[in-house]
Amino acid sequence: MNEPDHYAVLGAEPGADFKTLRAAYHRRLRQTHPDAGGTADAFHEVQMAWEVLGNEEARADYDAYMLSAPQEPEPAYEQSRGSHQPPPPPDQGLYTPQSFAARGSAGKQDPPPRDEPARRGGADIADQPVEYYPPLEESQPLPLQHTSQRMHGTFKRATLFGGGAAKRGNRLAALLETHIFPQVPAARLFNDVYEAAVQVDRRGRAKPTSSDRIPHVLICGHRLVVVEALEVRADTAAWDGHRVHADGRKHELPNLQAEARRLRGAVQEAMRATAPRVPALRVDYQVILLSASDDLFTPVVQTIGGASGLDAPLPAGRAFSQITHLLTDQEQPSLVDRHLMAALRRQLVHPTEA
Repeated sequence: MNEPDHYAVLGAEPGADFKTLRAAYHRRLRQTHPDAGGTADAFHEVQMAWEVLGNEEARADYDAYMLSAPQEPEPAYEQSRGSHQPPPPPDQGLYTPQSFAARGSAGKQDPPPRDEPARRGGADIADQPVEYYPPLEESQPLPLQHTSQRMHGTFKRATLFGGGAAKRGNRLAALLETHIFPQVPAARLFNDVYEAAVQVDRRGRAKPTSSDRIPHVLICGHRLVVVEALEVRADTAAWDGHRVHADGRKHELPNLQAEARRLRGAVQEAMRATAPRVPALRVDYQVILLSASDDLFTPVVQTIGGASGLDAPLPAGRAFSQITHLLTDQEQPSLVDRHLMAALRRQLVHPTEA
């Protein structure tokens, strides 16, 4: 699938100033909105165009990217755009600002962004073999049956995640298994995870230092993505940078960036008990909006009040593409770090056996 012309989508010229672009964006939103006779696909396309062109840095990267592309590409162009990495496959979504910067990745233990090679999105690794560290010949730090287990932990109704929350957690876990695992063979999913460090007593019993928990944590290589879900019954929602406006309500969202960083600290502490060297772990986060139906592309999300689309919650279909990018946009996207898995299993509220 060729890169869309975001300027054409908004009906604006490439040299247009920000005010003109914003006016064109709002005009196209009104024209393509499903309530005005438009389609969900067209509305999504307008939103994604604004996510790029409405961000100064992302727009500059996009302009440079498009200017470097030949006007009449040869057949081989589908595999390579000059000096750039191959564009993402169709099921990984369109160009977004997140292809250039990982949100929430700043931290003293992270390598500076300039040390990372420029990439236009995650690699297509669905058919690549998985690598294990330490090798499978070594029984430690994680038994082989747990190493091969791709989903860890479950939700129980008689806990903090009870009733509807447990049902929502299990629903999203099943969706992540269906839509992420086939694209990212090295991905592992951990459900209902203690956010802070967990101590283990002499009898091997876990004693959490805090009751705060994270519903879902996806890992691949040395990247962690914290995921939470919000159920929305409406077909449309608005994001103001802090809250989701839907169903006639304002839904407050947790500070996932802070949660992800605290979890990283807890996991790195646990890894020091088994790993000869603790790698720099990159963290990210995503809020997924689940519709009452099985439609993965509703609700349609519009940013309001000058909010950035970079941190906006996404409908499940778009969120899965974004998470796939985040997990594979790294140096070792086919790596399963068994030290990392062992540390996260220690954080589980309800471990499950393979």
